[in-house]
Amino acid sequence: MSATDVEPSRLARAQEDAQRVVAALRRDEQATVISAGSVIGRRCPFTDDQDALTKAIESIKPTDGTTRVAAAVEL
Repeated sequence: MSATDVEPSRLARAQEDAQRVVAALRRDEQATVISAGSVIGRRCPFTDDQDALTKAIESIKPTDGTTRVAAAVEL
C-alpha cells in the first residue's frame, strides 16, 4: 500500500475513501475497520462512533508484506 501509482499513496487514498464512508454514516448505521495487510486485524469493532472509526483508520500504517484481502473479508 506504499505504492505511489495513486497520489499520494494507495494507503492514503484508501484511508481518505474510508473516512468519506464514515462521514456519510447515518445515525442508525454502524461500521467496522479491518486491516488487510500481512497481518489481518480488526482495528475497531462495529460501532456508530465516528471518532473511534476515524482513529482506527488513521492508525493503519503501511507494511512491506502482501495484502490479504480475501482473509480480511472472511474475518
